[in-house]
Amino acid sequence: MGEHKEADPLAAKLAKCRPFLRKDYESIDPRLPGLLKILQARGAGECWHKHGTFFAHLLDTYRILKLWGSSDTVALFGLFHSSYSNSYVNLAIFAPDIDRSVLRGLIGDEAEELVHMFCIIPRQELVFDRLLHKLSDDDLRAGLKQYQGTKAGSEVNGKSTHDKRRLFVPTEGIVLKHIRTGEDVVLPRRLVALFVLLTMADFIDQLYGWQDALFKNDDGEFRWAGNEWHALWPGSCKPGLFLTLISRMGVLLNILLHEDAAERAELHGAALTGLPEPHFGSLEIPVPAIFNNCTEILPAVDQNRSREQYWEAMHFEQRDRIVATAVPLLKSACKINPFVAEPHLVLAQIYCMEGKFELAEAEATEGVRLLLDWATNWDKRMTWEGWLSFGRVLRENAHEKTWPQSAFGVLSLGLVK
Repeated sequence: MGEHKEADPLAAKLAKCRPFLRKDYESIDPRLPGLLKILQARGAGECWHKHGTFFAHLLDTYRILKLWGSSDTVALFGLFHSSYSNSYVNLAIFAPDIDRSVLRGLIGDEAEELVHMFCIIPRQELVFDRLLHKLSDDDLRAGLKQYQGTKAGSEVNGKSTHDKRRLFVPTEGIVLKHIRTGEDVVLPRRLVALFVLLTMADFIDQLYGWQDALFKNDDGEFRWAGNEWHALWPGSCKPGLFLTLISRMGVLLNILLHEDAAERAELHGAALTGLPEPHFGSLEIPVPAIFNNCTEILPAVDQNRSREQYWEAMHFEQRDRIVATAVPLLKSACKINPFVAEPHLVLAQIYCMEGKFELAEAEATEGVRLLLDWATNWDKRMTWEGWLSFGRVLRENAHEKTWPQSAFGVLSLGLVK
């Protein structure tokens, strides 16, 4: 049995992911094995973090950023993003008053400065109060539309895009208060965009149904409105209602990067006023492939309905109910929310069981593609690596038109070539 090695559309994505799957960290960045040892020595693997340990979360955030196309500087920022503690968590495995020189020596001046900035700003105020909560879905769509199909610095009807556009972050950036000293901190637009990107990676790694219970996120809008502090951890581990939120962040990120590019083109490459360090302006910030390259917002009603359909389908145990009821539920979930992998993979499994191998291969391929694009999983009951390996097993078996017809046969599955 062999995975599609000729003209496989996923081959390049799999090759990019393979060093993470094999824990070949040195090939990703020669510094990475040593940095992971330092994080462990600092106790990151002993600190609790939402669905595991702080160490696992930091490494997962690094992986997500790296597989999204981030530079080493941005990925290393992600690896240490909360290590001074920040406005959300108390996880200071490096003391910001005495350890900054230590961290600079480990990851470089630029990455350490990003970690420091990230850990002193009120992120809830920045991302939510000053941006997302003030913007409707229509605002975000209109903001993106004003750039789509228009080159930065070009003219439309005699006016430059600078004259016509609505700025989501002003040229001078956003002024916030240092969370510990109360001093003003000027955050230029490019760092606002970077911190939105980091928040996307940060959140998709850690959010699942338990946080929905904590904040009573029943409508899926994720406005942090509830205070159900008694919600028992980890709950049912139901997939979280965070996809609408992340899709909105993605469109916002796209807009901010367009704003920045347009303004820089119009200023002929001049540095933006207020940059704490000139080199921040040259940071390369990728647009993740998720949500159609961060151009689509998933309506909360579709997010919520598809999640319920998926969860209902997962709880059928009898074969006749799986075929008769789970399949329509999963097909509907995939149609109204085509952006996550797991419904496709469960549907592929059922199609393999039923001998519908062409359908199974198509669903498995789509599921694997989505897992590779996200670099993490939506259904946190299993790891990203576990979902990805199962998706590849499904894909290979569907391609070979074979599936075991016994319990022991299913147990014997596992080899991916």
